[in-house]
Amino acid sequence: MSGNKCLFNQVDWYSFQRKRKEGILREIQSIEGNRLLNMSVEDLCDYLEEKYRFDVAVLHKEHIEVANREEQIDVSQDPRRHIIDRGRPFYITGTCIEITVPKNFSNMLTAGVSCGITSLFFV
Repeated sequence: MSGNKCLFNQVDWYSFQRKRKEGILREIQSIEGNRLLNMSVEDLCDYLEEKYRFDVAVLHKEHIEVANREEQIDVSQDPRRHIIDRGRPFYITGTCIEITVPKNFSNMLTAGVSCGITSLFFV
């Protein structure tokens, strides 16, 4: 499975949320004083909410698909295993269970979150 299909594979939730808050604060600070005074609180809030809203994924559980297969798994970084050279891969045969959950992400792609187009994958 390609790493770029994983949700939050490039940034953790805390960093993503912090970055969004910082963006809102920067935007508010960049608004000219007179414009800010003449703008209603409701209009400002509506604008910021629309721009920075993050919709939660809707998972379609009724269409879950499960597949399993044998796969070579790199266990070189597993601290519970006695491996002499952890600088290179050490593969063992294991079972990979892939669960595909169809989803609808709405505006998550525009929020800077990397994810697959049609499904979440748990491997």
